[in-house]
Amino acid sequence: MTNIKLAGRLSLAYDVLSQAVNACPPELLTDSLKQMLEPAYKTKVLYRSRGSEAQKRIQEIIDLGIELISNIKFNPSIGKLHAMAVLQRFIEEQAVFNSEKKTWEAKANKDIKADSLQSAYDPDVTYR
Repeated sequence: MTNIKLAGRLSLAYDVLSQAVNACPPELLTDSLKQMLEPAYKTKVLYRSRGSEAQKRIQEIIDLGIELISNIKFNPSIGKLHAMAVLQRFIEEQAVFNSEKKTWEAKANKDIKADSLQSAYDPDVTYR
């Protein structure tokens, strides 16, 4: 059950970040964010990861999401895009800020509320 739940979170994380990266102009993307646009990255993250790597991959995607948000904070027109709002919501619901380390850390499955984001394509969908 845990691996299935983590795989679902990983797929959601990838979809949310992928939409946000695709909504940004290429000149605002770092090399690590540009690699997300390659089909091989999706295969590596979603289909070639072991169940034991899912939490690590979720953390990597959260880190990339934070990197993207940092890159666009001086560009308000991009920050207002729907994909960016969904990314921000995803990070707030799926991660917690560690003030000592000054980093965002992925929450455990049990710490995520049932009304959290369930689909990158429809933000109103919730867990039943």
